[in-house]
Amino acid sequence: MLKDKRAARCRIGALLILLTALGSAQAAERPSWTDRVERKVLAVKTEKGIPGLSVAIVKDGHLVFSGAWGMADVEMGLPATTETVYPVSSVSKVFTGPVAMALVAEGKLDLDVSILTYLPQLPEAYRPITMRQLLSHTHGLTDYYRSAEFDALPENVKDAMTADDLIAWNAPRPFQFQPGAGWSYNLLGYVIAQRILEKIEDKPFADIVTGRILEPLGMSASVYGGTEVVVPGRHPVLYERAKDGRLTNHPVNFPRATWAAGGLNASVLDMAKFFAAIENNTLLTPRAFAEIWKPYPVRAEGLKPGQAPFYGLGWFSVQRQSTGRFVVGHEGGGNAWTYYWPDYHLAVIALSNLSGARADLLDFDIAQIIIGDTTGKD
Repeated sequence: MLKDKRAARCRIGALLILLTALGSAQAAERPSWTDRVERKVLAVKTEKGIPGLSVAIVKDGHLVFSGAWGMADVEMGLPATTETVYPVSSVSKVFTGPVAMALVAEGKLDLDVSILTYLPQLPEAYRPITMRQLLSHTHGLTDYYRSAEFDALPENVKDAMTADDLIAWNAPRPFQFQPGAGWSYNLLGYVIAQRILEKIEDKPFADIVTGRILEPLGMSASVYGGTEVVVPGRHPVLYERAKDGRLTNHPVNFPRATWAAGGLNASVLDMAKFFAAIENNTLLTPRAFAEIWKPYPVRAEGLKPGQAPFYGLGWFSVQRQSTGRFVVGHEGGGNAWTYYWPDYHLAVIALSNLSGARADLLDFDIAQIIIGDTTGKD
């Protein structure tokens, strides 16, 4: 009996040694930067009062990190996961440029001819504008969005307006500047760009993106639509903070006419697939993305003193002064951030459910942790 007990203790001891060894091996496989990334995410989540936050990191074309913190649905007590679906608002623009470049590659679209080539019903004053200028916000049209005149229209009138209605309503308004002579972030330009893409493809914009990007990449959680659309995995649409700090529900309105500019809902895992495809050259060629990321050369008189071009075809495209690193990507709604460092083969995706959270530097801080560890520079 004593011999059997000793043998059992030996077996248990051996098992504990094996489990300890396995745990040490798994810890050794865990990149040294992951704990620092998690601490940074938690610090930002706390600082900004974000209910739910999901993050994914793609390095060298592979998902190397994903995690989620907090609550996707505060009311129901549902935790955020890496599969939680968030509205990404203006991050949607990073899909519009690749769609346009795919049509360029197929000979269906020329970025540098008049947009009247594709929509001859547009006002004659729009003839100098090109598709490249629409996508880079350098066309000079005055934007209807958030203008006092447009805001004064009854809500039912605005909700019923098609893209053609919006374009016609805005047509009498003067230009902000001559096409190519300045830069102004603008929703109207994307309404027109979307109509051109739909005219060429003869199908709705959501179907174009689904067929060319979402389905081929297996982005099955991604779908277009605002508050009125039931989206699996989205709990609820978004929150916002009242002046007294309380959470309130934040409605999101993305009319179909504006989906080229904003309207996509996605998870961090879906967005990781998108950036992995870019890195692995399975979506477009590197040359095509170089064209997308090339900042449009606004004429010198349209730039502020010391300002350099910083926006490509639906992507911010910046040489960061603080680090000298080239980065491309987009922010959306103050709650979504997706950025890619081509020279370091690194993408960071951070999506949250707090409108206006403005954690704009989170991706950059995470990138600094990873790039610092891999290059020896921090």
